[in-house]
Amino acid sequence: MKKLALFVVFIPSIAMALTYNSSSFHEELSTITTPEKTLSLSVGIGSGAFHRQSDPADVFYTVTDRGPNIDCGENSKILDLSYCSKGKIFPIPNFAPTIYRLQLSENNKSSAKILDKIPLKTQSGKLASGISNPNTETAYDINKNLLKDDVNGFDTEALVVTRTGEFYLADEYGPSIIYAAQTGVIKNRFVPKGVKSELNGADYTVTENLPAELRNRQLNRGFESLALSRDEKTLYFMLQSPYNPGSRTITLYSMDIQSQTINGQWLYELDTPDTFVKDNTKKHAFKMM
Repeated sequence: MKKLALFVVFIPSIAMALTYNSSSFHEELSTITTPEKTLSLSVGIGSGAFHRQSDPADVFYTVTDRGPNIDCGENSKILDLSYCSKGKIFPIPNFAPTIYRLQLSENNKSSAKILDKIPLKTQSGKLASGISNPNTETAYDINKNLLKDDVNGFDTEALVVTRTGEFYLADEYGPSIIYAAQTGVIKNRFVPKGVKSELNGADYTVTENLPAELRNRQLNRGFESLALSRDEKTLYFMLQSPYNPGSRTITLYSMDIQSQTINGQWLYELDTPDTFVKDNTKKHAFKMM
């Protein structure tokens, strides 16, 4: 097993909202009303975060995930409805995964203001979605309608930003790595071998260069971490969880950006849950919901 000194930031993502002390960090999304419940939704802007070395110390980037979604297994608790047993309910199907550029407030470092919002777009300029890709999870809307799989859908979870302002993003669906321009237009999507045919009709370039075994990841446990080498020649990424639910071993991959080839793999043993003592302490100034 190779050893690698690498700092990778894991930021947990849950589908509903990220709320901070300051209203500048709280962006309302929509209010959804059903005969049984009313949901007031805000944007979860913190699935992943990245500070670019050339930027001021108080400026950083974040990315949303696929947007508000409810597990069918939790449907009856949240909506008092029961119309699906497996899959996800998307209250706002037209939500587009979005990159945020933020600046910490001068007098309150637990709040920030939004400098820029960059929604992901396909090559024709249409907004991407967060709806499930083929052969992933069944998707429904709030009105019990089955949603069509979307090859232009992404569940983004992490990002890095290059010196020139382009983005690489980790996606859970493929699982895949997305390469996007400064404007958010997707230039390329790197997927495991065997996945390209499932994305027929995608409005972006698909490159099938990742190991085929990545297709065996657990559903909703795709790429959740991403790092960029200082010379910007190499990307590092790993799955959220091991392939086997009973295992603690996970694989870290590296990809040479110029050749678009995998050039390294390392096995990493995950810590046990009891080592995360902060999970049992009181909430801080902000909370994930």
